Amino acid sequence: MYLLLVAPEILITGVSLLGAALVLCIYHIFLYTQYKERVIIAYSIYLFSLAAYIGVYLISNNYYPEDRFAFVYYVKESTSLLTVLGYTYFLFAVLEDWHKKYSLFFRSLQIIMVIMAGYCMFSIAAGLLQLKGNIITTVLPYISRLTLLVMAVMAAFIFFP
Repeated sequence: MYLLLVAPEILITGVSLLGAALVLCIYHIFLYTQYKERVIIAYSIYLFSLAAYIGVYLISNNYYPEDRFAFVYYVKESTSLLTVLGYTYFLFAVLEDWHKKYSLFFRSLQIIMVIMAGYCMFSIAAGLLQLKGNIITTVLPYISRLTLLVMAVMAAFIFFP
């Protein structure tokens, strides 16, 4: 007999959001084939990363609720950051007219996005290699989130004076 570990409300909501994100992603990919605008593909990337995160979240909470060293938790960490990076890339594309005015900020943002993408690959590799140190599972996730928080605060002061 199969035991459902996730509350049915969370499972139904998660599956509904997963379906909606995937449908929107496919819709925006079709829009991109017609209009060829960078903003549309950037939004599709964000929606795909959101769908991946929701899927991994549902798997990790249902099948591995207690094992924080399971491979799926490393993937969950990466997809969580990739969702933020996907939305950041979307904003990067939307605010293209501001790149010259705030060139230092946007260059910094590009560098941080590359570093965070590298961290996501490292996190997945650490999960594949079953590395279980506190630095990998505790310190690096907090550092990555702190880095993104600093960039968000900088953006708030720049764009919302």
